[in-house]
Amino acid sequence: MYNNIMKKFLLSLFVVFLGLSFTIGGSILLAGCGGSSQQQTEESGESGSDDENISGNAFSFMVRVLSRTSSTAYTTTSSSSVGRFNVTWYNSSGSATNWRTSPSYTAASGYTAGGGSYTSNYCNNVSRFSYVLNSPSAARYARVVCYTSNSNYSLFGISTSTSNSGNQTRYSNGYTFYIYGSGQVTTSVTTARNNCSTTLSGDFYVHYRYNVTLDFDINDYTYATRTGYAGLSFTLPENPPPSDDFYGWASSPTSSSPLYSKTSTSGVFSSAYSTVYAIWSNTAVTFDANGGYFSSSYYRMTGSG
Repeated sequence: MYNNIMKKFLLSLFVVFLGLSFTIGGSILLAGCGGSSQQQTEESGESGSDDENISGNAFSFMVRVLSRTSSTAYTTTSSSSVGRFNVTWYNSSGSATNWRTSPSYTAASGYTAGGGSYTSNYCNNVSRFSYVLNSPSAARYARVVCYTSNSNYSLFGISTSTSNSGNQTRYSNGYTFYIYGSGQVTTSVTTARNNCSTTLSGDFYVHYRYNVTLDFDINDYTYATRTGYAGLSFTLPENPPPSDDFYGWASSPTSSSPLYSKTSTSGVFSSAYSTVYAIWSNTAVTFDANGGYFSSSYYRMTGSG
């Protein structure tokens, strides 16, 4: 009898203990799940912040100086003495923000580069700049301020073309451009800020053209002058008299091969020539100076008739 009572008592204690164990264990488990849920929410909040990794996008772009002296092509140099530029990195709110990795750059000739590390948001006085970041955190765009280092050259903007043949707009020294997206260039900060994304790609070229003054010479007499920039076209002056015997404009007064024939109406500026000379055909010419004088290259009257 006594033994049965003790067995029932011990069985009751075991049931009570087992129930308490489930209650406490369940509370701990729920507390653990609640903590994990809170941590996940905080981490989700962080992943939506400025440090979010967005796969499939990248920043991979280059900016470099190109100079043009000829009528046909631009020239690239690793350390340019023609021009330089400053690059600053911006977020979509318009605030300068640090590079996530260190850019690659070359200082312009005669200048010391500034910034250009992952702890900075700019890189100054460079002639070549490149930046690569895979899976970037957030939308970005770059401001590029361009300067002329040589007074013989003028700034003709930024484009993704190495020829830039269609660009005839000259920009003032220190002009600001913005690059964003896939090869996009603008002079409007609003456009860049509103349209930037987690992609900035392409090769961007800062174009400089040589300043050209071209004189048209006839026997040491400046018949006409044209001013412009290498690679851009100009209108030739009217053929000088006697037009029937005019052969064209050549690189020297004794040349027999004109750069511009008598039937040409236009040419293209180049630093190769600052003066061109009138040349004439071999047709015999009879001319009566009537008390004055004349030149075999250019007829100019003085005196009275």
